Amino acid sequence: MKKIKSIIFFFLAFITFSFFMEIFLSSAAITVPSISVDKEKGERYVANKTTNSLFTTEGFGLAKTNSLGWYGKECNKNTRQDINIGVIGNSFVAARQVFERNNFVTKLEENLNNSLEPSVAVFNFGKEALPTSELLYLVNEVENDYKLDYNLVLLNERSFEGLNRMVPFYEKKQDKFVLNTSFKNSSKYKIYRTLESVGLAHSSLTFLMYRVKNQLQNAAPIVFGKLYDIFQKNEVQKSQPSSLTELDRDIIKEIDKKQKIVFLLDLEPKKKAVVQECIKNSTIIDLEPILDSIRQNYIDPNFWKISGKEGHWNNTAHDIVGKALSKELIQKKFKTIK
Repeated sequence: MKKIKSIIFFFLAFITFSFFMEIFLSSAAITVPSISVDKEKGERYVANKTTNSLFTTEGFGLAKTNSLGWYGKECNKNTRQDINIGVIGNSFVAARQVFERNNFVTKLEENLNNSLEPSVAVFNFGKEALPTSELLYLVNEVENDYKLDYNLVLLNERSFEGLNRMVPFYEKKQDKFVLNTSFKNSSKYKIYRTLESVGLAHSSLTFLMYRVKNQLQNAAPIVFGKLYDIFQKNEVQKSQPSSLTELDRDIIKEIDKKQKIVFLLDLEPKKKAVVQECIKNSTIIDLEPILDSIRQNYIDPNFWKISGKEGHWNNTAHDIVGKALSKELIQKKFKTIK
């Protein structure tokens, strides 16, 4: 009987604690749920949210999503201009670490409009954890749904990491690209749908646990010290550059077949050479000289003062990349319409 009472009291205490923690997290906006799972498109950003996050070493997650679930300005008939450009890529494009006004996508639009007579709109289609197999899905989506004049596609080292999210992705079978939607059969997806059915899918506490799970390898050595140094070893292994697979090369070639694609490359020399070999039709803009120009001024484009660590591009990098990229685009694509 005593054991049963203890179990009951434990669950009551846990429920009470969770209830007040949820109120605290939500009202203080310490961590705002920013990820939802669409039944067809998989993990996407929640619409109309400022993505504050406690678990970040790069700013405080200050970017805001629009009503379509993308960061920055919404792409619709009221925001479209004479020339409409989409920027597609991973978390370096989404850049939830910075305000929209500081993102290189915004800076690119500002500088193009200062240099060209036709009005230009640039839209952010960035999404975190976007390996090439999912990138192709997103490029197809943006091409079909938004029908823009140009799509800039960013490829960097993280574009070739493994796929570990609930998303649809392309694989190749018998020389044909096949869309894989097996995420719908995963236990994580089923748990999400269960939480959704009881109104907890967008709970701040649920999202906090989701973020903790994703950041556990980073946090474990700090919280638990040497006892869990195995996590540190895994993290070192994870951060090593990934090599291009045959599927990666095939996907780059497939994207290259599309019209008005511009590839933005931020890759180490050997990998960049392999990627360039795959691109026969599209314009290529190498971002490395731009980033090197920042380093020559003794500024690390990936360094964040708030944590003393390296990560995504900081505000200085976004500003300089936006300006330099606009010059490159004018020279390579828009010279005739100044």
